[in-house]
Amino acid sequence: MTREDIAVRFRLLVVIATLAAGLATPLPAHHSLAEYDPSTLIRFSGTISEIKWVNPHSWITLMVRNPDGSTFTANIEVAGPAALLRKGFDRAFVNVGDSVVIETWKGKDPSITKSFSGRTLTLGDGRQFDVADNWMTQGLNGAPSPTR
Repeated sequence: MTREDIAVRFRLLVVIATLAAGLATPLPAHHSLAEYDPSTLIRFSGTISEIKWVNPHSWITLMVRNPDGSTFTANIEVAGPAALLRKGFDRAFVNVGDSVVIETWKGKDPSITKSFSGRTLTLGDGRQFDVADNWMTQGLNGAPSPTR
């Protein structure tokens, strides 16, 4: 094997190692809030009827009582379990049947009236948490800022 052959193989090995290292490095996923209206916040007070701790987004279903006594079901998309934990929110903080207040963004599509994107969640004891599905923290409860 000549020096040129060794040099070519070495360069090829460096390229393959660089590509492999790049593929193995976890990157945070970017989830757009483009389908929601960031200029309109809606606050719901209600009782949690279902919680889905799934990736990439967790979901909280809230039963909201209207002023006329009827009920409304709001499906609220929040950050995934790991992102919530990084924001200082543990799944043990909420259970089905708990009363909470949640601030949400409504969808831009007027035909979708029951799905929202969560921004903040306030527990019955007054603790408030950033539950938004993004990498920004609102600094609630002294939760550390997520690192990239």
